[in-house]
Amino acid sequence: MGRVREMSRLRGRVRVGAPDPSLTPVSGMAAVTELVDRLGVTRRLDAVIGPIKSRDRGFTGGELLVGIASA
Repeated sequence: MGRVREMSRLRGRVRVGAPDPSLTPVSGMAAVTELVDRLGVTRRLDAVIGPIKSRDRGFTGGELLVGIASA
């Protein structure tokens, strides 16, 4: 039931208008990035994968997988 409330809350934020020339060439990537952020994909992948390096710098496992999938 929580997802339904969240989706209806997000629905009101969508705006449609004239294309932004600076964004149009990468609009698909912007949409995927927004979806990944809203769904918490990276955070969930990190929780399942766990730490993959001894030092805490660079990309996490979830960030690496999302980056590869986006490319």
